Amino acid sequence: MSLICPTRELDTIYLRNLHLSSIIGPDAWHRPSKLQPIIVSLQLQIHTEAAGAADDIHQTTSYGKICKDITTDLNGKVFDSLEHLASDLPKLIGPWAGETLSLQISAPKGMLRAGGGVAVEVSWRKTDPTDYYREWNMQSYEWMVKDIQIACIIGVNAHERLEKQTVKVNMRISESNNMNLHAKGGTEHWQSLVKRVCEVSISFFSITSLAQELCLGNLAQTSSKVTETSSFETLEALASMIARTSLNEFPVQCITISVEKPSAMAFVDGAGVEITRNRTSFASG
Repeated sequence: MSLICPTRELDTIYLRNLHLSSIIGPDAWHRPSKLQPIIVSLQLQIHTEAAGAADDIHQTTSYGKICKDITTDLNGKVFDSLEHLASDLPKLIGPWAGETLSLQISAPKGMLRAGGGVAVEVSWRKTDPTDYYREWNMQSYEWMVKDIQIACIIGVNAHERLEKQTVKVNMRISESNNMNLHAKGGTEHWQSLVKRVCEVSISFFSITSLAQELCLGNLAQTSSKVTETSSFETLEALASMIARTSLNEFPVQCITISVEKPSAMAFVDGAGVEITRNRTSFASG
């Protein structure tokens, strides 16, 4: 059987894990004006046939220049939040060649309860790829909380009911492309959301002030609390509980939850489940 290879598809130039430091609002300890490590990765979709055929450096897109542009624009600079930093990027990428751009900016130390920190992932598409200075339009925006470490009773085996085990939770929250990235204090907004997920119990106690609670650190902590105060038999039930809490109590449009047991099996690094739910998923219940 012969393979059909598509032609004239876009190629990819990428940078993986560019390490910088910036002020991005309060740090994980709520201290203002502290430099924090950030990690930038990007994928730029572009045609490279001419450079490949001619082996000519002048027909390539310089990933060295892209790296320098990002470093100059972000390293050591001051931003109100991770969102503010992301909102500043269209001015930087304006003259870049290419048709689509996906960029992830991580703050690996941005949240105490999340071992992998927090990140934003944004994608843009150029309105006219033939014009270097044509406007880039945002296509998608997602928030991620990585590796929330939680101890809980979970599992159906007798030995799993005797002692708490570590569970790792990852969250990916999708927002619309008209999200206000310029909002001051945006990172604190999301931190409150994560905190709420950690604080909620299995009985769903009420929120006294959604405005005060609503921000991604609180969502991670709410997720943690939901697990630590509960006794689940299946990962599916735990993941569903976290998704339901997030969607019912906060203006989250769509959320992906992955829950993993690192100690479930002796010769497997981790076993888990991942679910995606939106605001209609629990409408009837």
